Amino acid sequence: MKRNNEGCNRGTEHVDHMAPGMCFVPWQKWQDVYDIDQAIGCGTIFKELYKPYVGRGCGR
Repeated sequence: MKRNNEGCNRGTEHVDHMAPGMCFVPWQKWQDVYDIDQAIGCGTIFKELYKPYVGRGCGR
């Protein structure tokens, strides 16, 4: 099976040639939290931040 790797080399240029990034980090309210056992499995204690990865890898 032949893989389509078109576009997989995006972001591989040297860091000196990349534009600087900006981020926005809102204050997190301490509400709707998972219990510790579930939080470890989800990777976050905050329910509103749990966003499981559902995409696919490049070339699939």
